[in-house]
Amino acid sequence: MSNAEPPVTLTHISLGELELGGIGYAIDSLLAEAMDDCVHRPGVIKARTVVIKVAITPQPSSLDQGGRPGLSNVDVKVAMNVSKPAQASSGEVLMVRPGVNANGEPITEAVFPMTPLLRPGSN
Repeated sequence: MSNAEPPVTLTHISLGELELGGIGYAIDSLLAEAMDDCVHRPGVIKARTVVIKVAITPQPSSLDQGGRPGLSNVDVKVAMNVSKPAQASSGEVLMVRPGVNANGEPITEAVFPMTPLLRPGSN
């Protein structure tokens, strides 16, 4: 009788063990990123989404008794990402004024009513 452990089957529980546990850490990191965004922007009432995509591709590398390709291995790839609501400013009103471009053609420009505070020389 062998002391070898039985093989581990790929399930939702063992998924994180792929790539020596790196997939599990990556999933945990994306979940933490989504939660962190909720903590830092609780007023943005839109979903943060963690998507985990598992692609399983057969790798026919042997023949069955009829000489047809048999299945002895599968290639498993995991792709994941987190999507968060876009960050946006609260908006600002700029003035509109007519102008002339370098070719002397008329243009319409949006201009700040005052010099922006972070511009060198503004304060």
